[in-house]
Parts: sequence; C-alpha cells; structure tokens
Amino acid sequence: MTMVVQFAVLIMLGWAVASYVNWSSAAAMSEFMATTAPAASAAGEPHASLPLQPAHHRAAICPRST
Repeated sequence: MTMVVQFAVLIMLGWAVASYVNWSSAAAMSEFMATTAPAASAAGEPHASLPLQPAHHRAAICPRST
C-alpha cells in the first residue's frame, strides 16, 4: 500500500514540475517577444530596416589551410 502512495506522490510531483516548467517558459517567451519586437523599428537606428546583404567578394571567405 505504501508503495502505491509513494508512486502516486512521485507522479504528482513530476506533473507539478512539468507544469511549472511549461508555464515559466511560456511566460519567458512572451516577455522576450514583447521586449524584442519594438527594437527592430527603433527611431534612433535607421539601419534596422535594411535587409542584410551577403558578402560577395573573396576577402570575406576564409579558406582553410591544409
């Protein structure tokens, strides 16, 4: 009987930990998304709206020495 109770407590604690981790990660993700969204269109950074361009010249490529 005590083994069944211990197993039930173990299952409930595992569920509680998994629920807390899920809740805290969802809260952290929503906080992260809320703080990073305005940064791309900040008034003081005109380059933030420009798309990144890949480097096309050979000096940008770092060849491996064999």
